[in-house]
Amino acid sequence: MSNSLGNYEPKDLPKRTGPGEGGEPVVLSPSEENDAQRSIREYGFNMVVSDKISMDRRIKDTRPDECKNWIYPNSQYLPTASVILVFYDEGWGVLLRTVHSVINTSPSELLKEVVLIDDGSTD
Repeated sequence: MSNSLGNYEPKDLPKRTGPGEGGEPVVLSPSEENDAQRSIREYGFNMVVSDKISMDRRIKDTRPDECKNWIYPNSQYLPTASVILVFYDEGWGVLLRTVHSVINTSPSELLKEVVLIDDGSTD
């Protein structure tokens, strides 16, 4: 295994289709709209749309061009990282999608752990 990260960029993966892929909007049917409005009142966001989006969805890369070609030092010179996610009354789909995103976009040799902390959720 090489210790060089070099230009750590997301893998060139095949194009995927599905709700929310690449940051595309999700369109609801008229029958789903009432549930969507109820979820917005309860959770502060549209849980109906959120539940339609894949755990491993790909989002559009919005970084400036100068950030896309950064050459990182060899991993032996970099510390490992712990990612701590604190949540309160969060929808499980959103929380799991966040965990998937951290794991899928972090160099495995640098990601030590992902810690989830429930800050007193009521449900």
